[in-house]
Amino acid sequence: MSQWTSVPLQSYELAKYSKPVPCYVCSADNRFDSAFCQQCHAPLAIGYSNEKRPTPPQLMAVMGGAGVGKTCYLGLLMDMLSRRQSETQLLARGAFSVTLQQQTMAALACRQFPPSTPCDPAEWMWVHCSVRTPHNKRPLELVLPDISGERALREVESAEGTPAIRRMLTHGSALMILVDVEALVNGNNESEFFALKLISNLASSEPKKKGKGGANRPVSVVFTKSDRCDWAFDAPDEFARRYVPGLWRQCQEQLYRHRFFATSIAVVATATDAHNERFDVPLRIEPRGVIEPFAWVVDQISSTAK
Repeated sequence: MSQWTSVPLQSYELAKYSKPVPCYVCSADNRFDSAFCQQCHAPLAIGYSNEKRPTPPQLMAVMGGAGVGKTCYLGLLMDMLSRRQSETQLLARGAFSVTLQQQTMAALACRQFPPSTPCDPAEWMWVHCSVRTPHNKRPLELVLPDISGERALREVESAEGTPAIRRMLTHGSALMILVDVEALVNGNNESEFFALKLISNLASSEPKKKGKGGANRPVSVVFTKSDRCDWAFDAPDEFARRYVPGLWRQCQEQLYRHRFFATSIAVVATATDAHNERFDVPLRIEPRGVIEPFAWVVDQISSTAK
């Protein structure tokens, strides 16, 4: 009996590999069967889901130094907006866009804060969403990653070559910068220095419009953990002017559109582990000022696009 068999050659399958799939975020070419971009690690589903939409999504960066509460802020923000019936609303595009919300709320439900974002871009969580506000008739499509604070700082300082961060800084439509109020009150200015470097990088790389002083991209500076200092809630601009005068002055001189906000996530207590290390425990979720900075940025992007 012959051991040879006849197998039809399905050459049409090979044709799929001849046409590369561009990444929406960094424009790198990828294979058709890849789930994530080989350069920036963004989900390629972002590009697929926008093929039938008339307007492309806007890239928006949310950055802050390590430990400022960026992951927790983004996850809770998504949860609040996705459950709303009126005013500002958010609709996730794709299953990958729900992971950040899911993991954040699961951690808070267990009275824990979500873990810090890994430095490896392959482990970052991405969000592609549609946002509707009372001031805009058409929803705005947004793409934003949960960027590692340590990796962002290295990119800003030395242009390390992280495609996702570089793309957000050069082609992003808006920027949210998170600054840790609790650290500032305790004399730790690391998050302020990160904001100063980021604004300087933005101002030097973005062309300025004629007749307008400073970079034209809208920037919201958000003071996180402001429950530790109610003054930040009462007058965030005055708080910035008096408490971080260098950051306030730099925003005034180098940014054409900017605004200061204050936010807090939960009532927090301090505990001690077996090694006598102190850590924060979220006792009760009490969001305050979470939606306002994001809604302002969305309105600024929409007004620019008109």
